[in-house]
Amino acid sequence: MAEWYTPETVVEVWPDADGIPEALLAAMLDIARGDVLAYAPASVEGSGEWVDGYYVAEAVPNRYVHAQLRQAQNIWRADSITVTGNASEGEFVYTPHPLDWHVKQLIRPRRGAPTVG
Repeated sequence: MAEWYTPETVVEVWPDADGIPEALLAAMLDIARGDVLAYAPASVEGSGEWVDGYYVAEAVPNRYVHAQLRQAQNIWRADSITVTGNASEGEFVYTPHPLDWHVKQLIRPRRGAPTVG
């Protein structure tokens, strides 16, 4: 069973988080957790537990916790957006998207299915 990230535990996997004020970091992690749970698929009653008002099939899957980290990082990057909608540092430009494809894939992985054409 995975544990949601907190300001104290997230710095182990996201060293840059150490420079973020603790109250802001806690808020971003809380928002990211809510985003993940809101996007998570509905679960079958009896096979999991309620987490923050959402029913989770397993007691917090590892992929949800990793998605929380990635979404929190996206939220942090969104704070440094320019007027044109891009964040830039030198030659590199990053345009964040709310709940981007990577985070969605972590929460609801696509299953490969053969198709007949």
